[in-house]
Amino acid sequence: MAQGLNDRFAGAVPYLRAFARVLGGHFHLKAALADPAREPLARFMIKRMLPDHVPLLAQVREGAAGVYAVTPEALLA
Repeated sequence: MAQGLNDRFAGAVPYLRAFARVLGGHFHLKAALADPAREPLARFMIKRMLPDHVPLLAQVREGAAGVYAVTPEALLA
């Protein structure tokens, strides 16, 4: 049970960042469809920022293993 919680906690921030990228892309596209003047911003969001969700979801799938592999001693070195 504790390991499952650790996996959830370790993936929480990358998951929220990925969700924000996808949701932001959705609303920028919706705004651009309603007002063509917003198209350049929507294009920037979709082409430059939205692809960041892929590596963020890879971090979510990794779980806590990568987080707990780093020892406190390694952080001090």
